[in-house]
Amino acid sequence: MDEEGLAALRSFVAHYAETPLAAPASYAMVDALRRTRALDEAESEATAFPRRFPESAFVDDALFFLMDTRLQKFEKAPTQASAAPVLESGDRLVKEQFPAPNGSKQWSEFAPRAWHAIARVRHVLGDLEGAITAYRNVGGNVEDAREALAYLTEARLDLQESVTAPVAGSASFPVKYRNVGEIRFKAYPVDLQVLFAVRRTLEGLN
Repeated sequence: MDEEGLAALRSFVAHYAETPLAAPASYAMVDALRRTRALDEAESEATAFPRRFPESAFVDDALFFLMDTRLQKFEKAPTQASAAPVLESGDRLVKEQFPAPNGSKQWSEFAPRAWHAIARVRHVLGDLEGAITAYRNVGGNVEDAREALAYLTEARLDLQESVTAPVAGSASFPVKYRNVGEIRFKAYPVDLQVLFAVRRTLEGLN
């Protein structure tokens, strides 16, 4: 939509502000601004939309646009301050029911994507427990969420089977682990000179 089209839409919204056409026209304005990449103005319009039209069936659409726009800003500069607006709009999408076209209240179709956004924010901020909870609430439809959840919850342990140390030195055992509560192992000191005097190879040695 060009500037002339946006101007006509603004005029329509202003003219029909007190009619049932105001809400769909206002959301059309948000969408038009989004499509023309006027994101700051679109965000401003979307922020006002739920307050102006709390009974509109487009409330969760506006909140989803807000969350997605704020998430992009957060990912460019991740801080607690830039995270708060993402979490505010995301929390509404997963915790509230919204007006439907038939007049009932329903859970938002954007809830799984909102959980995903919440999880990504918490993950980046280091709130791993909060991220895991949110990733689990996404469900199985988002591959990135499945992979992130597996990474955060999968138990993993890497330990070398043997290490060497210089004469009269002390050996260390580097251990890499994730999501492991306790590690127990036994270390057996071996003098290689003595060992190879007795055995030709290490085959079958436990």
